[in-house]
Amino acid sequence: MLRQVQTRDYDGVIAVDRFSGYVDICGKPIPTRVDHSDSLSSQTYRTVLVRHERLTDRHLLAIPQSKTPFAQQDRMPATLNSLFGQSGILIRVDIQGNPYWFQLDSGAANVTLDRDLVARLGGHEFGEFSGTKGGPVEFSSAVVPRLDIGPIYARNLVVSVINHDFVRQGVHVVGLLGCDFIASRPVFIDFRTQTVMLSNTPASADSRWTSVQTPLQSCRPAIRARLENQPATLLLDLGAPDTIINEDLYDRIAASVHEIDTTRVSFIGGQVLDATQYAVPNASVGALTFGPLLTTVIAGGRGQDLDNDGFLGLNVLDKYRLVMDYRHQRVYFQKYAAAQ
Repeated sequence: MLRQVQTRDYDGVIAVDRFSGYVDICGKPIPTRVDHSDSLSSQTYRTVLVRHERLTDRHLLAIPQSKTPFAQQDRMPATLNSLFGQSGILIRVDIQGNPYWFQLDSGAANVTLDRDLVARLGGHEFGEFSGTKGGPVEFSSAVVPRLDIGPIYARNLVVSVINHDFVRQGVHVVGLLGCDFIASRPVFIDFRTQTVMLSNTPASADSRWTSVQTPLQSCRPAIRARLENQPATLLLDLGAPDTIINEDLYDRIAASVHEIDTTRVSFIGGQVLDATQYAVPNASVGALTFGPLLTTVIAGGRGQDLDNDGFLGLNVLDKYRLVMDYRHQRVYFQKYAAAQ
């Protein structure tokens, strides 16, 4: 019977979960109490199973029908107010009648607001916890009464809260538009014309587009790629300027890649991390070829996820028109012609 699990992530944070008070549920021992602690905080969090009732309706185990939090209020397809730059794509968001700029980020699992903005809006944080992403990050949640983005809106939207107020492309960026927004409608992106639209998916007979299956991983689209004939699961990350692969993937392809330069990167944790850039001669996803692919490997693997092999950033994605269809877990790619 499992009593304790200890883990250590790429940032060196040690977390311990202790299990106790086991009861029999459906023939399996289940702990009624879990005590969690980690090296980031002196506090211990306890989760207790209050009660267990025998299931009388098997339909309660059925997967609920998907429901997106955004509703339509105007005609579509519709072009969104956007700004394009080297750091990514910014989208105008209206909250309580005031305009703000958010970054379009397919690497974010939900909509995220800056902590100071939440306070100015009169919001209240709940569910606080500490985490790491290239440095320590304080996470929490809040509820926004109404949020408008072009032709769609959401009421009483639960958002993530972090410290996130940066100047990009000459404006303050105070949030991230992740899964809840992108999943609301297919999102069309044209980097050449600097256009973002809430649109429809391409017709199946339109041979200009290549459809790639992108199963959602924590509500983030992932692709099954091959780098130097090695399998790799990579997130599609519109919020990342560069493509980054994890150290274990690099170790498998190291004999075939070429070192280009050293660099420095940072994530939402804010720490500047040393990294090295490499050229990967052969990289592909189905019929799409990305090689030679410029990738970055962070020293010590800091700031990286443990459940994937890295992510494709804008240095790859901006070579294509894209349609992101979260509902059907697909992304459509249309490569720009060389003359464009």
